[in-house]
Amino acid sequence: MLRIALPDFLAGRLKPTEQNHANATYTKIISKEDGKIDWNKTAQEIYNKFRAFYPWPGIWTTWNGKMVKITDCLPSAVVQPGPLPGAVLNGGFIACGGGTSLQINKLQLEGKTETDINSFLNGYKNFVGSSVG
Repeated sequence: MLRIALPDFLAGRLKPTEQNHANATYTKIISKEDGKIDWNKTAQEIYNKFRAFYPWPGIWTTWNGKMVKITDCLPSAVVQPGPLPGAVLNGGFIACGGGTSLQINKLQLEGKTETDINSFLNGYKNFVGSSVG
């Protein structure tokens, strides 16, 4: 957008408009806790949170008492009716609210380095069929 707008701004064809301060609002300071995933939300809502909080604080969940940071994901076009939100499905999908699922591409288990989902599933065979949350 800058490549499009900047030349017009520099040429004086775009005039900045001050915001209406009466309509301005404040938000709270973002903390790491804000990145905790609520698996009852739809995959699109969780993905939007991922995009908003990347790279910090990131989004995370827990598994076997350890924090798992999701470092790359996409909402899946495949609807997964049936499993409860937070259920880990085959292929690195996690069931979300509304019958949706989130495709996990990369993650980082607490105390470990970031890895792709296939390597993680090879190392943690009990991940599929478990529940996160």
